[in-house]
Amino acid sequence: MAGADEDDKALTRFVDAFWGADPTSFQGFEALQKRLKDGKNFVDDYLAFVKQRAVIEETYAKSLAKLAKSAGGTSEIGSLRAAWESLKFETEEISAVHLALSAQLQSDIERHTKDFRDAQREARKKTADVVTKAQKYKLSAFEKNIKAKKLYETKCKESDKCDEEASKAQFLPPKEQDKVKTKARKAKSAAEAADVAYHETVAQLNEARVLWEREMERCCTSYQKLEEERIEHMRNSTWLFCNVLSVATVKVDERIEAVRRVLEKCSVESDICSFIEARTTGTERPAPTEYQSYYASPLPTVQPAQPAVIISSGCIASGPVSSSSSS
Repeated sequence: MAGADEDDKALTRFVDAFWGADPTSFQGFEALQKRLKDGKNFVDDYLAFVKQRAVIEETYAKSLAKLAKSAGGTSEIGSLRAAWESLKFETEEISAVHLALSAQLQSDIERHTKDFRDAQREARKKTADVVTKAQKYKLSAFEKNIKAKKLYETKCKESDKCDEEASKAQFLPPKEQDKVKTKARKAKSAAEAADVAYHETVAQLNEARVLWEREMERCCTSYQKLEEERIEHMRNSTWLFCNVLSVATVKVDERIEAVRRVLEKCSVESDICSFIEARTTGTERPAPTEYQSYYASPLPTVQPAQPAVIISSGCIASGPVSSSSSS
């Protein structure tokens, strides 16, 4: 159990978890690089989300302002008219809340997170460049070591072969013996030179390995710090995002509550009375229309017709003839 606890504890640190036995493998560094790249991509996605939300809030705010200004309702009267005017006014206030929310999302969250992302990118790049350089040096030293080892083994085989031939040269003529011995000495010298070169590449490879391990340790420590800072920043930024929206929601509710308070004063009876007082046309109604019989009415008086008289002028006159006319 104690060993398991120690292993679990070791795996909480990057510096203990991203190595490999293969001297040419850099999978640990590549895994760390991918994690930080994925983290950076998440920050980009978060920024895009916040930016789009800010645009939505701004667009919504402008739409609310336009709605409030274009709303009619001027024909209404009384306390209902007051409630309607309150609704339009508070709609403009809600528009201002959403506009301020948009600006706050851009300044307090989007801009701050962009600065954080850029700073992390610079720190990550500096560390990656150093480790990449150390990896190239290590890989080059490894390749040289492999070549030197192969040459060393080849020269040793050649030296052994020449020594074996020299041991059998006693049956050859003296001149041939000298050639075989000379060849053996040269082969031995070549093997010794290859051995020295091989030792040098081993030393160089170990030096490169130590350098790479040191830089890799620094990289692990640096990357873990960057990742911890990123997670903490994103958690805090998202928390702030929620708080900003929550505050805006409370402000919107306060504006709506203001409309409710005006609506509480809206009185049906009061508005009816106000309309009557302002537009009354009187309280007297038209009298009932009575039936009048044609025959029940008094007959009109008929006057007798008068004879027509021709006067000297040749005109016709009506009415009785006077005495002066007859004479």
